[in-house]
Amino acid sequence: MTPKEKAIEIYKDCYSRWCFEPSHDKNVLTAKSIGLYVCKHVLSHMGADRGVEFWEQVKHELENLEHSEIYSL
Repeated sequence: MTPKEKAIEIYKDCYSRWCFEPSHDKNVLTAKSIGLYVCKHVLSHMGADRGVEFWEQVKHELENLEHSEIYSL
């Protein structure tokens, strides 16, 4: 799985589980925020040799994801 694929997986999971606001924009921000929290949490418990680069890339991909990009695939 690539970092982008993992970022999309996390985003979709967060969006479908925790985003129930009437505002689409708020839901997008919530899904991204939760996804970034997950990445930061994972990174805080990793050693330098245990996939830090992968999770940094996932975090970067999440920061740059656009909702329309994901759901137009």
